[in-house]
Amino acid sequence: MTACIFWILVIVAVVLPLWFVLTVWHARNKGKYGMRWITKDSREMYVKVLETAAAASAISSSILAAIVSSGEPRTQVVLVSVRWSVVCLIGCIAFALVTMLALSRAYDLARSRLLESELAKVATTYEQGPLSDSELLWILTAGYFCLVGFFVGFLFMGRLAFQI
Repeated sequence: MTACIFWILVIVAVVLPLWFVLTVWHARNKGKYGMRWITKDSREMYVKVLETAAAASAISSSILAAIVSSGEPRTQVVLVSVRWSVVCLIGCIAFALVTMLALSRAYDLARSRLLESELAKVATTYEQGPLSDSELLWILTAGYFCLVGFFVGFLFMGRLAFQI
């Protein structure tokens, strides 16, 4: 029964971030600017979230490595859980970096587009701009894999508490 609940949680950890990403993608053209507008403050906020996820994943991966290297014999289930957890958490770190780079570059491009557009004449601040579809897609795709790696990695790590 607990194995079934665990795998349901893993499926939820994969589907919920997908639902979030798809709602943002769908809303990109709603209203005057939709969800494609990026500001300096929103970029900084998302980068801080990504830094936190990457740091938590790095610390957790180190803890898992210490568990496995302790020399005690481990069951196959524990080793598989550690393996999946570490892979997912390291994937989270990698995709967090990709997302941060995509956010930074997309922000620069969006700001440049604003400065070159007619909106620049009436804008009150120039620390913002509209994202293109490809920029938003890069950010959302990398962000999705970062979230999934984070959630699934921590689920497998939490599973260890019941197996050690």
